[in-house]
Amino acid sequence: MVGVRLNLPETLTPSSEKLYQKISDLSVANDKRVFVLTRATEPPAEVWYQRLNDLALTFTGDYRKSLRAMSRLRQNEYERAIERFAATMRTGNVPPRTQLGSGILSYGATEELLQAYGIPLAPAEMAQSAREAVSAAEKFGYPCVLKVASVDIPHKTEFGALRLGLENRAAVEKAYEEMLASVRAKKAGANIEGVLVQKQIKGVECLLGIARDEQLGPTLVMGLGGVFVEILADVAIRVPPISTAEAKRALESLKGAKVFIGVRGAQAADIDALAAMASKLSWLAYDLRGEIAEFDLNPVVVLPKGQGAFAVDALLVTR
Repeated sequence: MVGVRLNLPETLTPSSEKLYQKISDLSVANDKRVFVLTRATEPPAEVWYQRLNDLALTFTGDYRKSLRAMSRLRQNEYERAIERFAATMRTGNVPPRTQLGSGILSYGATEELLQAYGIPLAPAEMAQSAREAVSAAEKFGYPCVLKVASVDIPHKTEFGALRLGLENRAAVEKAYEEMLASVRAKKAGANIEGVLVQKQIKGVECLLGIARDEQLGPTLVMGLGGVFVEILADVAIRVPPISTAEAKRALESLKGAKVFIGVRGAQAADIDALAAMASKLSWLAYDLRGEIAEFDLNPVVVLPKGQGAFAVDALLVTR
């Protein structure tokens, strides 16, 4: 495409007719679409709209807005050429339909649902005693994380139901007893599934989620964790389902996307694994679109390239 910025006279004149006829002829001969732009603040005479239309020249008005529109049109043509907007195809079988009930889903049911869609959770085991917690911690290796699993305390920190960076057996035993005592003191009737023992993993912290829009239904939210989402609201939103390639494009569009390639000597993160997870979550959102109110995987820790990505915490609320 070609943009031509010219000032249009108030009336058609022989010279202007000749000029625009020549531009039209060149457009046809070279198979180039021509846009006529102007710096004039006032719209041109009405006769020009008809004449330019007859010559198959597109008048787009103000040149600043026109250049932005042309850029977006070119991007759109490129995206269509690479079949970005082609229908997304499912790569695996449809998981068995699950009855989710209503309200906050238990950890066990959430884990089962994520496993059905191939969405990896950080290695973890549910403990019913301090002894079981220590056994799980020593199996995963230190440091580890302990958290109380209960549908009645979805936000664990305010109930003292989360401990990070536990380095040894004594720390695990102490954390186990203290957390349960704190929860029972602050919410005596809480239904406790157990204490989840999780391998503490480090990497780039991100978030994936499903939010409900009044017009669009469930939407897929992708972003970086911490300050990026809390202060900068640095997220990308797509309507599910989406392909892994589209998920990667969305993640690369984030303002903080440079963290994926490694900054200040850090290793490049496994953005491909994160994109694959996002695509799988989008299919979950699509399949259960009538049942999900919100679904947060936060944080999702992305390990160095080739090592994968894991959801560390998951909260599913059904309608």
